[in-house]
Amino acid sequence: MTVEERSRAEVEAELATARARIAELEALEGERDRQAKVQSALYRIADAASAQSDMQAFYRTIHGIVGELMYAENFYIALYDDERKQLNFPYFVDTVDVEIPDPNAWETAEGPRGPTAYVLRTGRPIYMDRAIGNELI
Repeated sequence: MTVEERSRAEVEAELATARARIAELEALEGERDRQAKVQSALYRIADAASAQSDMQAFYRTIHGIVGELMYAENFYIALYDDERKQLNFPYFVDTVDVEIPDPNAWETAEGPRGPTAYVLRTGRPIYMDRAIGNELI
């Protein structure tokens, strides 16, 4: 049967199936590309961890690598001591907030109500959009 002999509906159905398959393959390729970028970033962080002797330089390197994967203009690294239930912010960059935590100070994690304390309380990562930020405030 030639294309001319087939009904228009059959041709359109085949085209729709082909388009859906192409979209599926493009999504898989996009996911594979994302995974390759994350894998590369993890290797580069591991390399930096073994090469850096200055922790602030290491933190800046991490910030740069994360910034290649996602928006990270405002970025901090928090350390958590489970035994003492305390938080430390050894690296903190913010384009708006002028109050930068003392990188040498440890604070109790049970009192703060910020995003880091929220993640520690819930045990889940969060995407901090404006609504969640307002809820936490």
